[in-house]
Amino acid sequence: MITALALAGPAPVLAQPVTRAIPLEEIGQGDGVEFSGLAGRKVLHFPIGDPADVQSVVLNLPFETQSAYPANRQITLRIGSRAIATRRFADTESGIWRMPVPANLLDSRYLSVALDYSGALKGARCAASQIGGDWIRFGGGAGAEVVYADDAMRDAGRAIGHAPGPLAVELPARPSEAQVAGALLLAAARPVRFGPPRTDGDWQETHVTFDASSQGPLKIAQGSRPAFIVGRDPQAAARIFAAAPDLPGGALPVAAAALGERQVSRAAIGLSSLDADLAPRLISDRGGWTIPLPAARVPHGRTLSGLVADLAVADDGGDTPAIVTIALNGLLLASRPAMPGERNRLSVSIPDGLATTDNRIDVSVLRQERGGDCDSPPVRQEARLLASSHAVLDKAGEPADFHDLPAAFAGGVTLVLPARPGNATIAAVAGLLGGMLSASTPLSVQFGGALPDGPVIWLGDNPPPGIEPPLRPSAKTRIRGVDGTPMVDAATLARASVVQLVPKGGRPVLWIRPGRDFAQLAGMSAAARLGYGDIALFDGSGRLFAMHSGREKLVDIENEGDFDLADWMRQHRIWLVLGAWLLVSALFAWLLRQTYLSRDRGGQNDG
Repeated sequence: MITALALAGPAPVLAQPVTRAIPLEEIGQGDGVEFSGLAGRKVLHFPIGDPADVQSVVLNLPFETQSAYPANRQITLRIGSRAIATRRFADTESGIWRMPVPANLLDSRYLSVALDYSGALKGARCAASQIGGDWIRFGGGAGAEVVYADDAMRDAGRAIGHAPGPLAVELPARPSEAQVAGALLLAAARPVRFGPPRTDGDWQETHVTFDASSQGPLKIAQGSRPAFIVGRDPQAAARIFAAAPDLPGGALPVAAAALGERQVSRAAIGLSSLDADLAPRLISDRGGWTIPLPAARVPHGRTLSGLVADLAVADDGGDTPAIVTIALNGLLLASRPAMPGERNRLSVSIPDGLATTDNRIDVSVLRQERGGDCDSPPVRQEARLLASSHAVLDKAGEPADFHDLPAAFAGGVTLVLPARPGNATIAAVAGLLGGMLSASTPLSVQFGGALPDGPVIWLGDNPPPGIEPPLRPSAKTRIRGVDGTPMVDAATLARASVVQLVPKGGRPVLWIRPGRDFAQLAGMSAAARLGYGDIALFDGSGRLFAMHSGREKLVDIENEGDFDLADWMRQHRIWLVLGAWLLVSALFAWLLRQTYLSRDRGGQNDG
């Protein structure tokens, strides 16, 4: 629990209102919003902060649309449950739909915007919804433009709830160990770009700098685009940024309270506590919920072992029951018929090797569509994912894969750097550790020195002292298939960044050997993150290769100095075959000679 206490020394009031743009990318809709099939609904949640500080909100929705058949199509725009506008769309059209939001509907720190798409074909008394042929997409610069009052940024406690989510972090030329740790935890809390802020275009990123002499965890710096200065407790600042959407405003927590309570082991994680929209769905044929479950949400000492989804579906009056399903990371785990008016439970165990760093849970409801023909319109019935749905946790063993590390690090981890790093190195480490840390991870940073106790992240050209890694990168190291086919050649291995999980004495040690393009890992996508296996290779384009040194049966690692009899025999098989042929031939010749000699001696005895 975070306790609000006053922060000394509010900054002077800004002289003019501040305008912020909230693009769809910031709220997790980077690919835009698209509808088809003459029906659909999407709810967008824009974080606007304290509504008392908001002067105005305008929705900017660039769109493009087409329909293969003439149709009457429209979208109704709702704020909360109240409709504020409806727009019809031509069969082929593009443009920008701008809609001011009435001030009396700004009553929450999140602006809930619902887009309801509907329509019907022209000139037809009725038509099945499966005909389709229509689509409409909102993308590009879609989002909300928010104008804040001129005094909304006068202190850090109020301003942090209004500032953009993405951060532009600038570290001092010679950062301290605590500042490096704070910067990495900021990268775990928010999307981060290391470097000066962009000054062109809309205000879409928050500028963060560091000043060890500053009192308190955060203070605000004046300007047309307010910036934040991290003070003597950088780790507390990271936790404040992570909790910013839920802070009441007007005051910041002090450092000790901002750290919060250390995670304790639990037996389950409620799906309703994750970052997903679990509102009821109206479903005519299929629909459901997609729920992200990052490994960083698993508490220390626990591992993901199962899923439980409880659903309730309305009766559609048909004889065929709805089917409910649950899947993890694209793999269907269970399905069953759903009885209307009852709690329908799907309880599954997670197979080994399926969980990863960024997990995706899909809970779906499938119905046999009723209506949508010439007798009646499609029937849409409600389905609910109940609050009792949860992910099951079990006691964790020794980390075996990269995706086991976030829970192991949740109890504390030390990052050992060979020397005081620059911004490029810190940015690359932050990109590589994406998904491994959370804002509440107790992270220590150490410049050089011996291997510390507990879990360790070790950055260096050589492995940690006393540790023998499964892969020893050198000019003579090879990674081959079991048939001898090269999978990673020596040149690629020499220039790649190599990451290995090397347990030591029951504790995890993550060794990062930086490669030639290590700095380019700062912009690494989430799809290339560490997940499966205990060995991964990266170049400037992302992940090249990942494997598990203990479980792989189709890959061999040949380290310099190793002797593998099977590999030696494979390399010299021609000479071995030739030698065997010569040996057999010599044996045959010897036997043949012995036979003739025996005959000769027998003939002499007869004579």
